[in-house]
Amino acid sequence: MTALALQTRRFVEMTTPKHQIVCRWFLGALDALAEAKMRKAQDEIYRCRRLLHHDHELAVKGVPSRR
Repeated sequence: MTALALQTRRFVEMTTPKHQIVCRWFLGALDALAEAKMRKAQDEIYRCRRLLHHDHELAVKGVPSRR
C-alpha cells in the first residue's frame, strides 16, 4: 500500500506543474479574449457617440439631419 501511495504521489507531483501551465495558458487566453471583446465594445460606443454628436452639430448649424 505504501509503494502505491508513493507512486501516486510522484505522479501527482510530476503532472501538477504541467496542469498549472495549461491552466495559466487557458486563463491568459480567456483574459485576452475578454479584453478584445471589451475593446471592440468600447470602440463601438465611441463610434456611436461620435455619430450622435455629429448629428447634433449638424442640427444646430441649420443643416437637416438624416433622421
